[in-house]
Amino acid sequence: MTARWPVLTGLTLGPVALAGHHVRLRPPRLDDFGEWRRIRLRDQEALQPFMISSPLDWEARHDGAAWTREWLTARADIRRGRRLATVIEVDGRFAGQCELGSLDARAESAELGIWIDRDHAGSGLGGLAAALLLDFATGPLGLRRVTAPIAADNIVTRTGAAAMGMRREALLVRAVDAGGRRTDHELWALTRADVPAGGFVARWLRAEHGTARPGPGRTPAALTSVRVPERTAPPVTTVVAVASRHAAASTARPIRTRLPTRRITLEVPGFPEVVLRGTRFHDLRTPDGLALAIRRGAETLGHARLFGLDMFDRNISAALDPPSLAGDLRGAVLSAVVARCRLLGIERVTILADPADSLAAKALSANGFHKEGVLREVADGNRELWAVALGGRP
Repeated sequence: MTARWPVLTGLTLGPVALAGHHVRLRPPRLDDFGEWRRIRLRDQEALQPFMISSPLDWEARHDGAAWTREWLTARADIRRGRRLATVIEVDGRFAGQCELGSLDARAESAELGIWIDRDHAGSGLGGLAAALLLDFATGPLGLRRVTAPIAADNIVTRTGAAAMGMRREALLVRAVDAGGRRTDHELWALTRADVPAGGFVARWLRAEHGTARPGPGRTPAALTSVRVPERTAPPVTTVVAVASRHAAASTARPIRTRLPTRRITLEVPGFPEVVLRGTRFHDLRTPDGLALAIRRGAETLGHARLFGLDMFDRNISAALDPPSLAGDLRGAVLSAVVARCRLLGIERVTILADPADSLAAKALSANGFHKEGVLREVADGNRELWAVALGGRP
């Protein structure tokens, strides 16, 4: 965990009452496995079309090893301040998951994700869980931007995002490999300007109850009479085996990312005297990504960078510094970067541009990029999001 964040380990939010139920967010536990598996298998039809694609069948994706990996990864991410993963409890029972992923202290941003037991669909309880997490995100965490990529055909979740006060900023073309296919997603977001007076929970309760006061719900004493299913953890042998592999991988990962890789040199089409040359022994697997100096002989004209590689979807971001390279050189550098991404099997490349920079729009369009929307409060202001879909590996 970085010093930027308050302590995330062991964090519990709530409970808050709504319509006779209590909602609480808490850290995931190993013994959530039984209910997690039962609900996810039962709700396959509703969940699978919007989940990241996998070669495994649905049942295999929800065995004891899968939950143990998820639990271990969540614990590690929480400790490092990279993600805040929580379980949704309704009246003391496991009912889903809600998290802030991709926590970025420098950008003061995160990505919201949530799913809830279909038995509670339409009850307002999922929205209340999201509101609890958003109050923490925009309060103690001090985030200025929270996003939620939502499948374009997921009407229920889009409606919930709008009810939460999020705004649709962009349509991300072929952004996510979900349900066995590349799918378009809408990017919904909220910024500090969207935080309601009194917070998200208060507004949600007003919308559901007509009052900002928590509903009566059940008293803590009454909650003891609610039958909570027996908690079931994965078999001990499974936990030990997965934990051993997880520990070995965690140890090896920093070593791998520090190993030197070959510095690459890329030609720039139309500019035989200019090359893109790796500045460090870094590659796409490192947090800093691949940094390339734009060189004309001994002169450095600027830098290009590829970063934020998404290992699931083969998506990556690009940036040019300075963003306003002279004349046709900017377009030629973009062409070299896109060609490199295509060679690597990248599916999609995104880049941010200043809305006032018409030359950037021209260079991006010439290289197959399309404007997908305008993102608010990114870097030092609003930025246009441009993207090109490459189609991945042949």
